[in-house]
Amino acid sequence: MTLRGRMLRRYGPDVEPWLDRLPGLLDDLAARWGLVLGEPFGGGNSGATLCALRDGVPVVLKVFPRRPRSRAGRPTCCARSPRPAGSRACSPRRTARC
Repeated sequence: MTLRGRMLRRYGPDVEPWLDRLPGLLDDLAARWGLVLGEPFGGGNSGATLCALRDGVPVVLKVFPRRPRSRAGRPTCCARSPRPAGSRACSPRRTARC
């Protein structure tokens, strides 16, 4: 299933405007944070998750639509940490509102 299909299933038709703005949002975040965006991760139902590079270091960009009275809607830049394989460390200082 496509990202659009997964997001529509989870959030309903109210997510359509956010999906339409998503390419511009990703470009803006990439420019703001100095990211080179890569391929999206498959799966997931809450938002868009993409591989990216920042200063040559692999990072993950996760972007979610805003939801009322929730912390969702804040794209977060996550970088791999020295923790066990597969774990990621996320810094709240690298969170942007959109």
